[in-house]
Amino acid sequence: MATTLGLTKAVRLLNSNLKEELAAVREINAAARPILKQSAQQPEEPKKPKTGQEKYEAKAKPELAK
Repeated sequence: MATTLGLTKAVRLLNSNLKEELAAVREINAAARPILKQSAQQPEEPKKPKTGQEKYEAKAKPELAK
């Protein structure tokens, strides 16, 4: 859209920002990869059954249920 409007400075800034964002994504993914591999190798902990009170609270206040 900025190109269509002839806003060349805005286009350059947007492209520059996009390149920085993509570089940040690559860095974050590179840092996360070993953590994800390690967590994938660990067995998942079994979930405990909810108590009656936890079930009631989840129904009464869904935004607090986790």
